[in-house]
Amino acid sequence: MILYLFFNFLLIATSFIINKFIALSLKPYLFVFLRMGVSGIILIIFFCREKKTFLYLFNNIRTIILIAFFTTFLTASLRAYALQLITPTRIAFWGALEPFISSFCMYFLYKSKITIWQFIGIIVAIIGTIFFILTNNKIEIISRKACFFADFAQILSIFFSRYGWIKAQEIIRKNIFQPEQLNAFIFIISSIIAFFFNCLFGSGFSVKDFNLDYKLILMLFYTIIIGNIIAYSMYGYALKKYDVRVISIAGLSVPLFVHIIGVLFLNEAFSYSFFISIIFIFFGVYIFHKKE
Repeated sequence: MILYLFFNFLLIATSFIINKFIALSLKPYLFVFLRMGVSGIILIIFFCREKKTFLYLFNNIRTIILIAFFTTFLTASLRAYALQLITPTRIAFWGALEPFISSFCMYFLYKSKITIWQFIGIIVAIIGTIFFILTNNKIEIISRKACFFADFAQILSIFFSRYGWIKAQEIIRKNIFQPEQLNAFIFIISSIIAFFFNCLFGSGFSVKDFNLDYKLILMLFYTIIIGNIIAYSMYGYALKKYDVRVISIAGLSVPLFVHIIGVLFLNEAFSYSFFISIIFIFFGVYIFHKKE
């Protein structure tokens, strides 16, 4: 079980790195349009062959559109914007706060109470976050203002993602769809949303936008097959089978994997303070779930 989760999060970490390079070459909406559209088509071909699957889709279309809008379109668009400005390590660090953001979403959606242990865990995690912000601003090569907007975009993407995945988890646990089928539909729908958003609020798509070199095509292929199809499907099964506490703690491996890969292959500066901050967040998550 643990190896399954760590392998899943390692794949997610590698896609963070690849997405950084892609985000520097493609517009955010175009990136989402291509990544989600191709992923959705592949999943539909292999996992959505029965007519009843599409009947379930039409019966739950409003919920599926809502899930697609939050889990993939908004999240991927905001993350693509942030990746243009800050390092993958910084992006992944904010992802370590997902357990606490999930709790806030559950509180507002279902009025679930926050216990004293959860409150203490949040405080410990906030201390780690403040320490990270104060000690890592110097390694970013952009202005503090741009760094603030990129951080804010990533934090927003986590809120939107958590809200969407909470709704997705409801459908998965009702066995309405298999994880691959749900992913297929939300990928296709988010790709369509990205297309219309770009036409309405962006500069539209031109032939030149699709003139991609072979390196960019290979990176897109990697993030589609590994990052979207395999990693998302594995995560969907994890949500269905494993306790959220285990997933939350194992998920802290993502920023660690991203930082190690960034140091080895992207010439990122090794940061002791990053690991200290992650330790604070790890204990915050542990305390957060202590009495559950």
